[in-house]
Amino acid sequence: MSRYDYGINLGMFQGQAFETLTVTTGAPIVLSSSVYNPKTMRALITLEGGAARYRYDTIAPTATTGHYVSSGDTIGINGIPNMKQFQMIAISGTATAMVTYEGEIR
Repeated sequence: MSRYDYGINLGMFQGQAFETLTVTTGAPIVLSSSVYNPKTMRALITLEGGAARYRYDTIAPTATTGHYVSSGDTIGINGIPNMKQFQMIAISGTATAMVTYEGEIR
């Protein structure tokens, strides 16, 4: 999982599903496994309205621990194992995570 400039390779994958998640300081959010499917290859996440931290190593992030992302940043998560372990928490206030799940173009 990493942050990429997705503008250069969006055409390599096909959008399969979309969800909007509210990210707060209360508890880390996780991606909804009911939304993506076994053929999903990656998730593209954009963060809006605030800063957050994320982890994908089975340990929950906190407001001070984890990878920092600010409003407008993009995160790419490759592979279902990483999607299952992804967790994000707001640093302060509330943010919104826009998530598109993608698979191979057929």
